[in-house]
Amino acid sequence: MNIESIYKGFKQANKSVSIFSIVTETGIELFNGENKKNHNISVLVSAIVSATNSLQDNLGHNRINRFSISNSSQGYLIENVEVNQRKCIAFLAYQNEINPAKLTWEFRKFTDSINGLDVLAIKQISKKDKYLFDHISDDEIDRLFFSVEV
Repeated sequence: MNIESIYKGFKQANKSVSIFSIVTETGIELFNGENKKNHNISVLVSAIVSATNSLQDNLGHNRINRFSISNSSQGYLIENVEVNQRKCIAFLAYQNEINPAKLTWEFRKFTDSINGLDVLAIKQISKKDKYLFDHISDDEIDRLFFSVEV
């Protein structure tokens, strides 16, 4: 069973889902159910979880594994999961949902089903057929970046 097929079934049953992604604790997106890469959202989700963990540590509370931010018909669900043997964050945004409690329950079942999967391989960068520069020497690169300071 792979995450794409699990997510496809979840999405068909929950039409109000507008964004679903799995990100690392550092904000790197591993999977996006909508195939729309949005690095900003990944980093922000990671920052929300980090800030929540820091708040809980400072208050002396136990860390929570899931939380939501919502009103009556739209919101965000966030849950810690383990994918590819690393701690990750599952993030879901929804809108125009008639029954947010049911969606939350379905999201928990969904994240339970993907927890522990080792199917999210880093996508291979395809070989380019054509390069911007065919033959360029190290000396030419040095001259290009000579004035750039680090």
